[in-house]
Amino acid sequence: MKILEQNVPAKDVLRMINQRLEVVTIQYQHAKADDRKIEADAMAETKWQLAELKMQFADLLCEQIET
Repeated sequence: MKILEQNVPAKDVLRMINQRLEVVTIQYQHAKADDRKIEADAMAETKWQLAELKMQFADLLCEQIET
């Protein structure tokens, strides 16, 4: 597929991840403030997963620099 063959700058990918983390953080804060525990827990898990993705992406970039 041509779409998978495109080169996307790492800073653009990182910006997208950071923007999504920001949105999820705001949703989490609102859920906590309104005492919506289930939604807050879901947002906390989503935040964790996005942070994990960000770290994996950083690891990938570091590996590519080293080779």
